[in-house]
Amino acid sequence: MIKIGVVLGGILVTAFVIFIVLTMQRMAVSMEQMGGYMAHMAFNIETMSSDVSIMTSEVSKLDDVVAHMDENINAMNVDINVIQRSMSKDMLIMRDSVLSISKNLANMDNNMYRLTEEVIQMDDKMTLMGIDIHRSSRSFTSPMYYMRNMNR
Repeated sequence: MIKIGVVLGGILVTAFVIFIVLTMQRMAVSMEQMGGYMAHMAFNIETMSSDVSIMTSEVSKLDDVVAHMDENINAMNVDINVIQRSMSKDMLIMRDSVLSISKNLANMDNNMYRLTEEVIQMDDKMTLMGIDIHRSSRSFTSPMYYMRNMNR
């Protein structure tokens, strides 16, 4: 029975060794396949690293462009403020000019009214002067009118 136990023990040890060898072979094959996968992963990670580096560079360029745009916008805001202040001053000057023109027109209207009255009065005086001239000329041409005009 010892022989059977030794044989069975030998068989079991042999089976165990064969199992371990087969398992190790499968592990070796799996590790070999895993090496390929790991090389592929390393390539992918390297590619990703390169892409991240490119993206970082592009983001940095975008930051520079945005900063330049901010500078331009700030310069434009300064220019717009200068234009607005200048336009406000010009509008005040224009308002004063329009007010002055309005006053001048009102004065002209008032002067035209007075001038119209004076022209009407002058017309009346011219009519009287015409009458006087007519009488004077008659006095030189007719003694009767001369005597009558002298008595007035």
